[in-house]
Amino acid sequence: VGPTAVSDKVEKPPLVDLADLNLSHYRTMADLEHGRHFVALPTPWLAGVPAAEKSDTSIALGAETVLILNQGGQCGMLEFSGAGLRALEKADDDKRSMMAALGARLLESPGKSSRETATSVEMRHAGEHATLRTIAQSCEQALTQVLRTHAWWAGEGGDLPNDFDSDEVKFELNKDFFSAKMDAPTLTAWVQALQAEAISYDTFWAAMTDGGLARPVSAEEELAQIHKQAAAAPGAQMPNAPAPLGAPGQKPGAPGPKVQDAGPGVKPGDVVAKDEGPYKLLNRAGRWLVVKADTGQPVKGGDHGADKKKALAHLAALAIATKGEGKGV
Repeated sequence: VGPTAVSDKVEKPPLVDLADLNLSHYRTMADLEHGRHFVALPTPWLAGVPAAEKSDTSIALGAETVLILNQGGQCGMLEFSGAGLRALEKADDDKRSMMAALGARLLESPGKSSRETATSVEMRHAGEHATLRTIAQSCEQALTQVLRTHAWWAGEGGDLPNDFDSDEVKFELNKDFFSAKMDAPTLTAWVQALQAEAISYDTFWAAMTDGGLARPVSAEEELAQIHKQAAAAPGAQMPNAPAPLGAPGQKPGAPGPKVQDAGPGVKPGDVVAKDEGPYKLLNRAGRWLVVKADTGQPVKGGDHGADKKKALAHLAALAIATKGEGKGV
């Protein structure tokens, strides 16, 4: 596995410059710590020591010791006061900044109090994220090849390990390295668009997922969970999971009709969107169904999938035909 492809070709690692600079920074810090240790403690000095004591190897220091000096003799402590270590300290700061520029900030999370917009953060980190995505794609390709070889060895697929459809056996990594989440005004705008039925629930859920506000499930699974909770507590208002979810004439968030009042054949979690006497329009896990009121079974051609407008038109035509106001439905 290489940084840009699945190949045995030796390539320059994308972060080798950062690693080399990190080693250089380590040496700078070692020199700085050595210098600080070497000059940290003051060194005593004496001038004018009696000749009789010059041959002594040591001189006692302390409050209970008397130093006898010749006339004019002096003593003191040598302390480091030069600028020699400042160059090492500046080099430390410079190398830290260089490491940040080379990619150390890839792991940096934007502060909560930052006023920088999500778009500007994404643009600022676009180059680094491109490098990470390239590495992730290379890993994906390699692990996909491993899985296909394993499946082929187990007797799946065709004559060769790569005889699989593109989506049949594959491995994917999360390549969204942008940590900024959807802000409150944007979330409000998405919710309003959903309530106004200007977007589908699938589109809304995709936006929540991209914004880092949703758990890792599909829109269908989330809808099923919402309907399951609504059925478990009939008539209860779900604070974050409206039962109707776009039912005609009813805004999301309003409590839906109770299942026991919907009529025979209606399954738990079904939402009666419109009632036209002998026929009803149901929303069942995101699918629009025109059903018979007495049995709850879909009429011929009554499963309209996600096409709400077509389902409403079908129900209206049946209502007209039932009242004798139309023909050839």
